Amino acid sequence: MKKEWIQKNISPNILLLSGAAVIIAFIFQKNIFIKASQAGIFIFLTFISGNKIKILNSIFLLIFIVIFNLLSPAGKVIFYISIFPVTELSLVNGLIKALTFIGLFYISKVFISRDINIPGSFGRIISRTFSYLNDLTKEKIENIREPVKSLDKVLLKVYYNPGEQKTRRFVKTSMAGAIFIIVIIVLNWIVLML
Repeated sequence: MKKEWIQKNISPNILLLSGAAVIIAFIFQKNIFIKASQAGIFIFLTFISGNKIKILNSIFLLIFIVIFNLLSPAGKVIFYISIFPVTELSLVNGLIKALTFIGLFYISKVFISRDINIPGSFGRIISRTFSYLNDLTKEKIENIREPVKSLDKVLLKVYYNPGEQKTRRFVKTSMAGAIFIIVIIVLNWIVLML
């Protein structure tokens, strides 16, 4: 599959609706192995949609969420790190929270397009919001030592180059795109029922 195949074959509005269906199935998934597989698939979909993948950021996020979750031990103790107990329930809950957060990030990169066109004044506000969100997720924080200053630069860059001033693409969903979306939605709901 060529990069950007998703954007060329699926309407942004259809992507948004199918993303909502996928998010619901993904959030309620409790099986850690299935959730990890889903997150991996969303990362792959991000790659084939032509978006940048930030694996190192995802790994750091996973580690930090798990560590913070382990600070409130619950359940059976698996092992100790010095005098600190690592418990099964805290570890599993931390992994599920981290995978959920990472999966949602990559879902947004695949299913939310800056080209969304929702009619009406409320629709324009929603479309603009998604456009800003899409632009923000593509920007990089340059200096991690000065996070506030770097974040401010990113916000100003997106603000002064608003998405709605850019040319919007109008894409019709192809037959292959429709089949692809149906398969993704159905698979996510099937694994939720397992």
